[in-house]
Amino acid sequence: MLSKKTIIDKIWGEENLLSHKTRTLNDVGYKAVKSIKGLFPSKEFLEKDKYHYFINRNYKITTELDAISYEIRDIEGMGDDELRLKKYLELLDRLSATILPRQKHTGIEHIEHGYDEKKKDGQNTVLELMCQLKLYEEMHSFIHSLSITRSGDIELAYWDIKALEGLGKHSFAYEQYQINQENFSASQQHELAELLGVEMP
Repeated sequence: MLSKKTIIDKIWGEENLLSHKTRTLNDVGYKAVKSIKGLFPSKEFLEKDKYHYFINRNYKITTELDAISYEIRDIEGMGDDELRLKKYLELLDRLSATILPRQKHTGIEHIEHGYDEKKKDGQNTVLELMCQLKLYEEMHSFIHSLSITRSGDIELAYWDIKALEGLGKHSFAYEQYQINQENFSASQQHELAELLGVEMP
């Protein structure tokens, strides 16, 4: 819900010389309602009171972020790991092509954070699936492709050690383990120490 003052300030700025701002905004709102009302059974899709504009609460608004969540749910329901991997990679390709507005607004920042979290979760799931399928070369390449956007991410270091060990590059895997050891969780340290055949500190 946005107040008329908020919308006016966002469109014309707080300091402006436009006369009849509220009337102009009402005209814009009226034209918007008129142009979309034919798409809905009710004429009250966009409502207003003395101070606010808001969408009728009878309507459920589904965002692209919601659609992504539903798609991930469907992918997770698939029993075939190779198919899940393929679908996750397709989804990540689409997410990489998504362009979000960069205005400073809490709503936009929330959506942007949601996209980033979905991408990161999807990337980690792809790495897990690649590891299960023993696609170590693809796994290592995928980690390398993420090294700029997720620089210093301890999760990438964790998966890269697994990929390097799977490729038979034990010395490189052990070196990465020593560099990042203190930053791993206790369970990750235990798992990687066992994988590399080294003793826990």
